[in-house]
Amino acid sequence: MSSQWAKETVLTRLAPNAAGLLVFDENCNVLEASGVGKDRLEDIITINRSELDSDGFGSLEGPNLNLAVYKRDGHTVVIYSRRNN
Repeated sequence: MSSQWAKETVLTRLAPNAAGLLVFDENCNVLEASGVGKDRLEDIITINRSELDSDGFGSLEGPNLNLAVYKRDGHTVVIYSRRNN
């Protein structure tokens, strides 16, 4: 069993509609990217500037994607899901 398969399986269980993942640190260094997250590195600046709630959660919408954002301890996790048009 590959670690990539394990990561994708866990992500699929946590977010069944996930199309990708992006994780970066407080300096905008990419720590992890998969699925559409690999092609969306330019989103980091916008996401990093986004306002989150007091618990570190937020969401953004793009033309084809929804983004669920969580920030904690200097790390930001973004889960991309396809919009139902």
